Amino acid sequence: MKSRGLVAATAALAMAIVFVAPLSAAQVVVAFGDSVTLGDRPFDEEGRGGYPSRLQRILRRANAGLDEVVVRNFGRSGEKTTGGLSRINFVLNAVANDDVVAVIIMEGSNDVNQIINGITSIQTVVSNLEQMAQRVKARGHFPLYSTIIPRNNRADKDRRNIVTFALVIALRD
Repeated sequence: MKSRGLVAATAALAMAIVFVAPLSAAQVVVAFGDSVTLGDRPFDEEGRGGYPSRLQRILRRANAGLDEVVVRNFGRSGEKTTGGLSRINFVLNAVANDDVVAVIIMEGSNDVNQIINGITSIQTVVSNLEQMAQRVKARGHFPLYSTIIPRNNRADKDRRNIVTFALVIALRD
């Protein structure tokens, strides 16, 4: 069964990219994040490489001048926003010569347990994501936050998504 949250998030990302993407020959979208991006199970039940492969297919079919778009998957399983913050420059350097139209940042899911356990705070996670976006902007790219998908009812913690949704609301604000 597909994750409805992931499908909806992928469609929303496609619409945002079509809206902001300048038309050029070799467009690249950078998908940066954790296991949801990388494509670990249960997020990649069909073994298709996470949401980036689906997003690439949607963008190429959008008939918006993005038929050659490539969505590069820079997901890392288990990554928290502190790890993402220390890794983002490496990824931006790796795509320095590409025609990047957007950098999607989908991080924060793995921080939820740390928030619950008092190791970090929602404010720290938001700050880490804002710093990532600032680094993307400093390179002249367009950052897009992707929402954190809800946890399923088998999750060890936050089965009712109370902390997850509080984090989502803070990110939207």
